[in-house]
Amino acid sequence: MPAKENLFAASARMSLAKKHPLKDPLLQEEPWCATCHSRPETRLLCCSRCHTAWYCSKDCQIADYREHKEDCLDVSKHWKFVEEEAASLRMTRFAGNDENLFEMRVGFFGEIEEMHDYIEARLGLMTTYVEAAFRVEIKSVWEKALHHALALLRLNATGPPPSPILSAAIFIPLILQRDDDTCDMIRFFINIDTEREEDMHEYFRMHSESKEGDWIYPREKNCRFLNFFDECADLTSPDQQMPFLLALLLVKCGIVATYNAISRSIKVFESTSGGQRIHEVQMIVKEMLVDESLVNIKSQRKQVDRLVCGIHRNNCVVLRTLLEPDSLTGYILSQEERGLDVSLSSGTMSLLVYCMRCMIRIPGTHDVLEEDFMKAGFYDD
Repeated sequence: MPAKENLFAASARMSLAKKHPLKDPLLQEEPWCATCHSRPETRLLCCSRCHTAWYCSKDCQIADYREHKEDCLDVSKHWKFVEEEAASLRMTRFAGNDENLFEMRVGFFGEIEEMHDYIEARLGLMTTYVEAAFRVEIKSVWEKALHHALALLRLNATGPPPSPILSAAIFIPLILQRDDDTCDMIRFFINIDTEREEDMHEYFRMHSESKEGDWIYPREKNCRFLNFFDECADLTSPDQQMPFLLALLLVKCGIVATYNAISRSIKVFESTSGGQRIHEVQMIVKEMLVDESLVNIKSQRKQVDRLVCGIHRNNCVVLRTLLEPDSLTGYILSQEERGLDVSLSSGTMSLLVYCMRCMIRIPGTHDVLEEDFMKAGFYDD
């Protein structure tokens, strides 16, 4: 998963984002030439080995080879591992039957020892796509990474999802501006009762009736605006998974930031000569831009408050690091210069990198989080 170098890169990108406060300055909806960043009218050439890079000409492809080589070889190597393990499983007789394990045992791969090598190979492939997506920032590459994360969740429903898979499945939709999907998944995983037979029966049914690449979790339009403290009774549990809390916090901060931006824009317009004419219909204009009954901004702000307090109570470092990433990267570099190693768990590193990337995507999130963190007095801790 994202390594220490990715943490440094994410910190630098957050500084870049402050210069582009109205949009995500990184994500490319459509592929462009990896070398010259052009989008010619003629079709771009896609790398046939890994499908994570595009070029406008052979010259650009050759010029980018040194930069692209690592991603390309990693993806192709892990695809080979996956194909080899899949072929082996198709030839394996399980419990004396010739059944297709990829059709008949969906959801149970984690319980079958013969499947473990395939799961590891598929996880390796997902990880290489995540690494490539962080570097190239092309929408379709992020979608490939998400596809493999969802495939892994689909194959194994018998235990808690491994952290790398869960983080990818939760945060990549945020990067892709699919906030409702992230919230739907979080609500599903928090509320499912693994001790309740009816819940698990429905869970396994969802897996067995799905196809690879399907989004199997119940969807609700505008789920992101719900009060998750009402929706998820266990959200306040001290044992609640940090990826869930951080992802929800980013979504809620984004809602508040968007509301604040709209309110500021209306006030700025009112200060102009043309704006004076709509001063009397200010609330009507605001309602056209913000559905107050849907957003319920007081509830959104309260959820931010509670999430900040809950996260800081469980981990007093993570939010401060998100607000001041340079302090952590500077500390790591200073310690390394002294010959000392600063060890951060891969799970913590991954969460920080994903969160920094999502904060770039959602304009104003940093300011909302900083204001709430300061209001709570946590800078004095």
